[in-house]
Amino acid sequence: MKKIALGIIIVVLACQLQNNAFATSKDILITAPWNSNYNTIKVAIINEAGLTEDKISVVKRAIDSEVSYSKDGHTYFEGWTAALQSIDPTKNIEKFKILEYDSENNVNADITIKLLTTQDPNYSGFTKPIIVEDKMKQASIRIFDSNNITTVQLENLVRHEFGHALGLGHSTDQSSIMYDLIESEPKLITACDLSGLKGLSEGHVFTFEKCNQA
Repeated sequence: MKKIALGIIIVVLACQLQNNAFATSKDILITAPWNSNYNTIKVAIINEAGLTEDKISVVKRAIDSEVSYSKDGHTYFEGWTAALQSIDPTKNIEKFKILEYDSENNVNADITIKLLTTQDPNYSGFTKPIIVEDKMKQASIRIFDSNNITTVQLENLVRHEFGHALGLGHSTDQSSIMYDLIESEPKLITACDLSGLKGLSEGHVFTFEKCNQA
């Protein structure tokens, strides 16, 4: 079963490991865009790979789907909109505002997703947060070889990297979308990931999520 290498880079510190591409700094306080004083998160999809509209709809679904599933006493979320809304249903969290571009020209967004044809020897995707005054203000996501991976892999990758863009680290729970290896099967947002989001809202720093879903 094929597995996808995932990565996240903060500032200039990077871990170049095929199976655990993760690095962070304990001195950086993460203030994710969704936890700011505004409700709309601007997301730019830069379709350099020229993916079809069907593939772009998959990218969007991983971000703003409001669909959730219940199985064996657990709830799973298809998109980050549903996950954020579940944390505090009383909070007016609007849908992500997603715009499509062919290039980086004149792009102004909180989170940018670049769909690339180029390959990387270490990563299938990585996220680079933009740090201002020791706080995370924006994030840039890159999905490599996006025109050759399957629809499921693309959706899993975007869902995983978007979790990083919201401020989450990797999870110790293998069922979590934030686990550092993604297999070629559909993978959704879990209670472990919600725990990480709640921690960020309480001022926790970017770190590994240590939880297991029984």
